[in-house]
Amino acid sequence: MKTRSTVFAATVAAIVLAASFVMIVSDDSSASDPVFSGYYYNQLNTDEKAVYDKLESLDLDSTPIQSDVVGGATYYHITVSLTMSSAGSSDVVLKEVRNAWLATKMVDPMAWWAWSYDDPAAAIPSVSVSSSTVSFKIMMTKQYAEGGETALKGMVTDTAAAIDAAVSGFDFSSTASTADKIKAINSYLCGSDFKYDPAVSSGSGDKCPYNGTVYGAFVNTGADGKHILVCSGYAAAFQAICDKLGIPCLTVFGTAAGSSSNDLHAWNIVILESKVYGVDVTFDATGKDSTAYLCVGAYTVNNGVTFSQSHQPFVSNNTDYLYMGGFVSYDLEDSGYPWPAEDGGIVVKLTEFAPWIVIGLICALLAYVLYSIGKKGEQ
Repeated sequence: MKTRSTVFAATVAAIVLAASFVMIVSDDSSASDPVFSGYYYNQLNTDEKAVYDKLESLDLDSTPIQSDVVGGATYYHITVSLTMSSAGSSDVVLKEVRNAWLATKMVDPMAWWAWSYDDPAAAIPSVSVSSSTVSFKIMMTKQYAEGGETALKGMVTDTAAAIDAAVSGFDFSSTASTADKIKAINSYLCGSDFKYDPAVSSGSGDKCPYNGTVYGAFVNTGADGKHILVCSGYAAAFQAICDKLGIPCLTVFGTAAGSSSNDLHAWNIVILESKVYGVDVTFDATGKDSTAYLCVGAYTVNNGVTFSQSHQPFVSNNTDYLYMGGFVSYDLEDSGYPWPAEDGGIVVKLTEFAPWIVIGLICALLAYVLYSIGKKGEQ
C-alpha cells in the first residue's frame, strides 16, 4: 500500500509538471500574434493598392525625371499613369494616390520616389483623371533629381550598399536575441556618427536636404563627417536595418510633444517576442537617456507623460502637414519591454528560470501532500 501511494503521488506530480511544461512552451497566442506584413497595404482600398503596386514597380531605367521651368525656377518630377478600376472624382482620386504614396514611404525606406518630401500633399499636388486612366506627377527636389535618372540610381545603389555595410558591422553572435539586435540598432543610431539637423533644432541656417531619408542616414555627411538627420531620417534608418535583420518594424507619422516642425514627428513600432512596442530613436538620440524611448509601451512615462499621450499616430498640428492619410497604427503593449539587468547576475537568472522554480515547488508540495495522505491511509 505504501509503495502504491508513493507511485500515485509521483505520477500526479509528473502529470502536473508535464502539463505546466506544455503551457509554457506551447505557442497558444499564435492566433493573435501581431503581424506587420502588409499592415498599411491592407488598409488601402482596391484603387489605392493599384497605385501602391505601381509605385513599388517603378524603375529608374524606364522612369524619366522631367523638369518644368516656372517663373525662372526649375521644378523636377516623374510622371505616373495607371488604370484604376473605379476612378472617381479628381478629389477622391487625389486622396487615394496620396494614401498609397504615404504607405510606400512608411513601409519602404528605399522608396526613392518618396525621398524628397514627407508631406504627401507637397509630393503630389494634383491628379488628372480621364475615364479610368489616372496620371499624376510626383515632385522631386533638386538634390535628388538634378542629375537625372543615372545620378539618382547611383544614390539608390550607394544607399543599399551602405545599409548592407552597416548591418554587417554589427557582427551579431548566433545567440543574439531580437531584443539584443534592436538595442544595438538604437545605440548605433544614437552614436557619434549621427546628429540631429542643427538648422531644424535652431530654426535658422540651411537644412540638410537629405535629412529625412536613408541616403542621408547612410551615405551623405556634413562638413564634420556626421550624418545629419531629422525624425523621418532616424525612423527610416532604424526600419532599414530592422528590415535587413528580419525584425518586424514599421514607421509611424504623427505628432509628438517636444518635436520640431510644430510637433510633426516620425517614429517606429516593432514586434518583439510577439508584442508591439514603440521606438523613438530621435528622442533617444537627442535626449539625456539614449534608451528612454526604446521598446516602450503605451503607458511608459517620460518627462511626466505617457508615450500614448506624447505620440499621436497620424495626427498633425502643423497647417503645412494636415494630410495624414487616415491610417491606423498598431496598439502598443501597456508596459515597455522588460529589459534584463545589465550585470546578468542572480536576479536575471532567477527571473529567467522563475516559472520552472515555481513549478518545481508546486510539484514537491503536491508530492508531499499526496505522500502524507497515503501514509495516513496505511495507518
